[in-house]
Amino acid sequence: MARFLGPIFGTGPGAGMALLILISGTLVAIIGFGAYRGAPIGHVDEVIPDHS
Repeated sequence: MARFLGPIFGTGPGAGMALLILISGTLVAIIGFGAYRGAPIGHVDEVIPDHS
């Protein structure tokens, strides 16, 4: 695995944490985008009125 990911993240201290942060950020982005495309969250501005 170090052969493939080593050039991107390095092989020294903190390389595993960099990979973990990348994976976590990617998953959060995918989940957030999927939730936004869903009807309840995607149209929240139309469902909830402004109280200003």
